[in-house]
Amino acid sequence: MDDNKVEIKVTWKFAWSLFWRTFLIGLAFSAVIYAIIFMIFGAFWLALG
Repeated sequence: MDDNKVEIKVTWKFAWSLFWRTFLIGLAFSAVIYAIIFMIFGAFWLALG
């Protein structure tokens, strides 16, 4: 029973770190996309204004 608990704990820790890594990568990716969109809109705004 103890071995099983340890295994579950390790698996949970691994899944949690994997989730955080994916979450942070996704966050950085969307931040880059938003920055690009803002730059494009800013360029259009300056060109039109």
